[in-house]
Amino acid sequence: DESAPFILSLGDNFYPAGVNDLDDMTERFADTFEEVYSHDAFDNVPWYAIAGNRDHIGNVTAQMNFPGSSRWIFPDHFHRVVREVRIPGGNVDRDTMKVEILAIDSIQLADSSDISLEVTTRSTQWIQHHLQHSDADYLIVAGHYPARMTTILDELLPDHRVSAYVNGHDHCQKHEIKNGVDHFISGAGMEVNSLNHEECLHDTVDDNNYLGGFLSFHARVDKMVVVFHDETGTELQSVEVAPRNTNKHVGLEGSIEIA
Repeated sequence: DESAPFILSLGDNFYPAGVNDLDDMTERFADTFEEVYSHDAFDNVPWYAIAGNRDHIGNVTAQMNFPGSSRWIFPDHFHRVVREVRIPGGNVDRDTMKVEILAIDSIQLADSSDISLEVTTRSTQWIQHHLQHSDADYLIVAGHYPARMTTILDELLPDHRVSAYVNGHDHCQKHEIKNGVDHFISGAGMEVNSLNHEECLHDTVDDNNYLGGFLSFHARVDKMVVVFHDETGTELQSVEVAPRNTNKHVGLEGSIEIA
C-alpha cells in the first residue's frame, strides 16, 4: 500500500559467485533482476547495492556503474545514501528529518579478509570520517557481513550514535541490541536456512511455512519504525528506534528472531 522511495540490497547480488565481467553482468542482470523485479511497483525506484562475499568471488567492479539500468545504483565499494524525509504536519522551523545510510563493503573490513592492508585502512578511514561528520537524525550503516565479523564495526558503531546496523549474509531475519545499537539481520531474500548460520541458531525457522522476507524502514519525527515482512509482505514484527538527538531507546531489549 505504500510506495518505497528507494530499495537497498545487502549484497550477494548474484548467486553463487558474482559476475565475471560486463557481458556476464548484462546477461545475469536481465535474467535475475529485470525479469524478477518487473512489477509496476518497482518502476523508476532507485535500487542501491553493496557487495557481498559471493560478489567478491567474481568481479565486483563489473557490477558498479552498470550502464544497462537506470535503477541499479552501485557507484563504489563504499557510498552514501542521504534523504530528507518530510514530516507530516511539520512546522516552519523543522519540517524534514535527515536519513543517512552508509553503504559499506564489509568484506573489505572483515577480520578474516584477505584484502590488502592498504585497502582495509582506506576503507576504515572512509567509514570513520562519515560517522564523525554525520548530522543525520537517523544514521544507518548497511553491510553484508554481520558486525560480529568485523571488529572495527563493533567498536565504531556505539561511539558514533549509529541508529541501526543492517546486514544480510545470515539467511534469516533477526533483531538484536548490542552496546545500545540496533542490529537487524535481513538475509532471507533468497532462502531461509538458519541452521547454517551461528546468529540464527537461537530459534529454527520452519522452511515449510516461511520462505523468505524483507525489511522496511519508516522514518518519523519521533521514531523510526523498522518492520519485518514475510515473502508475501505480511508484517511479522516491528521495532522502534529513537532519533539520534535523544538518549531514549524505544525498541525492544534483547534478541528477537523473526520466524
